[in-house]
Amino acid sequence: MDKLEHKDNLNTVTYGAILENKMLYEYLAKIDQYVMKYKQNNDHNSAVALATETARLIDYMTYLSDNTLSKLLEIQDLNNIEIEEDTAHAKNDD
Repeated sequence: MDKLEHKDNLNTVTYGAILENKMLYEYLAKIDQYVMKYKQNNDHNSAVALATETARLIDYMTYLSDNTLSKLLEIQDLNNIEIEEDTAHAKNDD
């Protein structure tokens, strides 16, 4: 793997992990909104909405968390890869 390919792979995986982490944050914010609505109304409909949406969002969050962890492990692997010396630069240095 050359330096450019390595950098591109690292950037792609990092960007994907950042996006998934942002989505996790947004899902947590939605759950917080349902909690606040339930606290304000304290009625059956708010409780049902809170339970239903929280269960749905937790499913998404579990999936995203697994993907984010996978991407972080891939980033760790990419950081440990030996990069081939760019032969074009090596020839110019001679």
